Amino acid sequence: MDKRTLTLLQGIVQHRKQVASASKALRDFAEHYGLGQLRGKEMHFTHQELDEIHRLLQLEVDANVLQLTLPQERIATSALVDDEKWATGNVFGQVLTVARAHHLPIRLKQGEVTTPNDTSFNVLPEQLDLTVPLMVIENGSMLTQWSGWVSCLPETLQHCLLVYRGHGRNQSHLKHLLSQVPEDQSPRFGYFDFDLAGILMADRWYQQTGAVPILPVNYAEFPKLIENQTARNKHATFVKQVQKYGKNPEFSHPQLGKVYDFIVEHELAIMQEQLAAKGIKLSQI
Repeated sequence: MDKRTLTLLQGIVQHRKQVASASKALRDFAEHYGLGQLRGKEMHFTHQELDEIHRLLQLEVDANVLQLTLPQERIATSALVDDEKWATGNVFGQVLTVARAHHLPIRLKQGEVTTPNDTSFNVLPEQLDLTVPLMVIENGSMLTQWSGWVSCLPETLQHCLLVYRGHGRNQSHLKHLLSQVPEDQSPRFGYFDFDLAGILMADRWYQQTGAVPILPVNYAEFPKLIENQTARNKHATFVKQVQKYGKNPEFSHPQLGKVYDFIVEHELAIMQEQLAAKGIKLSQI
């Protein structure tokens, strides 16, 4: 039995549904076990057949199938069912990717680790002991080559714990972690692409976590640098973003609206990687 069929049948048994939509998965199951009666686009079950389905499901899992919620982790899932891939989470969806420059320690609940140049470390959020400033980084590539751009930060920020923002669950885990730690215990910053999407992302992280935005110090010079071909601008990306986000969104941070307007005026989209390649100095606003 596959995960989809088990989940479908679990709902039918939990709610004692004698009539259900006759999906292919349900029809295949009913035909294989000789259960149910197909009537048009519906499958009908007797109470006795629902009891038999319950029994068959219980053979598939080492837990009460009526109360079963599959874990996110594969090891925990494999303790309940035969296929560990039924886990609901991504393999790396539960961890945060972190690094810290200058061989400074990353403090964990059970000890400390350091990250040599251009290496990072995966850790469960609850294992982090957040007692240092933290900087959320938009692009994962910036965590794999952090030694090439950390020096662009002010010295006071080069000791931050660098954390990749992630996607989906791990991004939610990071925001939840920050919500549990006072800002005076672990000040937080956010460094994102210098484009419309990045400025909006910086504002969301500021609003939700208090992360102070990090921006290029002399971004007003970007139009001239692009004109002189000393910086690369992804104009096609700007066009797509301005169509998606518009020219006048609202902002929580008092200064980000002006930065957004500047980007719109000069039609900019400059990625973190380009800023790093050019050694553009950065600072908080």
